[in-house]
Amino acid sequence: MRLIFLGSDRFSVICLRALISHVNDLKSLTVVTNNYTPVFRCAVENNIVPMEWPYRLPPKRFDLGIVVSFGYMIPSACIEQCTHGMVNVHPSLLPRWRGAAPLVHTLLNRDSRTGVSLITVAKERFDTGSIIDKQELSGNPQNMEYAELHETTANLGAKMLLRFLDDVEGNLRAATPQGEEGATRAPKVTPSMAVIDWRRTVLEVDALRRAITPFEPLRTYFRGDLIKVFLVPLRESPPDIDPKYIREPLRPGCVVYCRKTRLIAVRCADGWIWVQAVVFQGRRRITANGFAAGYLSKSPCKFFSNEV
Repeated sequence: MRLIFLGSDRFSVICLRALISHVNDLKSLTVVTNNYTPVFRCAVENNIVPMEWPYRLPPKRFDLGIVVSFGYMIPSACIEQCTHGMVNVHPSLLPRWRGAAPLVHTLLNRDSRTGVSLITVAKERFDTGSIIDKQELSGNPQNMEYAELHETTANLGAKMLLRFLDDVEGNLRAATPQGEEGATRAPKVTPSMAVIDWRRTVLEVDALRRAITPFEPLRTYFRGDLIKVFLVPLRESPPDIDPKYIREPLRPGCVVYCRKTRLIAVRCADGWIWVQAVVFQGRRRITANGFAAGYLSKSPCKFFSNEV
């Protein structure tokens, strides 16, 4: 088949590599992306000259379009130039988490299950096409860091894509409408999403760390300054704080330095989470020990906050 692949990031690359190993002749595969993306580099490494987006598809040159984590709305005219239309590999159990960041919102909302959907590309709407295939991921995503969830779903999506290519026409005929029941949105990450609300539970704050830190450093307010904080992953955290270190009221945001662990403990709604370093704007990274010596011993305010 004459295929056109549209992608951008590392998730796309895993599917592209599977596709390259599957096709008999690379001349039948066209790759569309932007310059210097992971997909651009993968194509060049495999002696494929990538086309830059926006790309005007020649009339009826392609049998099928494959869209993976591309990030752009595909014009209807482009879809129509492919004999069998276009399909999309999307890392969620659609219609849950339509949008740019499904894995982020899976972690943020502490979903206990997720997976990958293979759908047709609908005209003028993201992630609303008919379901060709849907596979649930084995294991709870809340036991994974973002990078592990990203790679696991990408590998599952690549396998689903190759299985689909074995019988394109038959699989397309069997596709079923997606429906709207249970639909949720997964907008892209913004800096405001990285501000920690210490009134959340320990599990919720750790979920924020796993979901957001690949894109934005977590932040909190201290004495009116917005600072970056680097949390210790919950699975690597020391035991709960020793009561002898507590000198402040146990309200959320209370900051305590523990000499035994050389870490800062911050009170959440139901327990403590550990901070290993902080960064004030325009300054270098400060260890928990350095922060305690320079700020906690002198400041009348020993609380982090989610607002000024």
